[in-house]
Amino acid sequence: MLCQEQAAVEAKMTRESLGAKEIRSQLVDDMFGYRGQKNVAALVVVVYDPTRRIDNPAGFEHDLNTDDPELLVRIVIAQG
Repeated sequence: MLCQEQAAVEAKMTRESLGAKEIRSQLVDDMFGYRGQKNVAALVVVVYDPTRRIDNPAGFEHDLNTDDPELLVRIVIAQG
């Protein structure tokens, strides 16, 4: 957590047992969890996808990124 910036930073990596559906579910849960914290204004997540389990990374990012004033969210998919 970057306290002064009020930002939470997470890193995730896809694998055989953790594909797009599971990552999306985890991120939605994380977003709800951080939304309730008064010292977090933004969530930044980097998802490393070395085997390209996420078929449409741009769409995945677009669906989860938000400019919500309660919690700004930026998801970045890095494929190998």
